[in-house]
Amino acid sequence: MIIEACVESIKEAHSAEQNGAHRIEVCSR
Repeated sequence: MIIEACVESIKEAHSAEQNGAHRIEVCSR
């Protein structure tokens, strides 16, 4: 199972990776 994370900053991307996300996407709101 591939876990995708939608983040708004590099900091969030890093913590998403720590939480086991495989694919990180940067989403702007």
